[in-house]
Amino acid sequence: MSSETPSRHNLTWLGVFILVGVPGVALRLSGTHLDPIVAAIVFGIGIGGGAFLLSWAAEVAQVDISASLAIAVLALIMWNWRQLPAWVGLPGLRTGAKD
Repeated sequence: MSSETPSRHNLTWLGVFILVGVPGVALRLSGTHLDPIVAAIVFGIGIGGGAFLLSWAAEVAQVDISASLAIAVLALIMWNWRQLPAWVGLPGLRTGAKD
């Protein structure tokens, strides 16, 4: 088996981590409020899945581009993700320090 073709096992894990993040995103966009403990668990699992996907994407990008450029692109994605709710008109989703 070639190292360039993704195996079924790798694609399965990729799908699992994508699906792990879906409940958190759906709950956030729908405005549903859960018990704080349940919300912490759901969003924590979603953050873990998203972190895995971002780190996996950085590893895959390093095959074609330099490591420093892959990390720079990842940092740019994370910076833009923080700004995204304001750009698409979703008030109240932005948290953190005032710009």
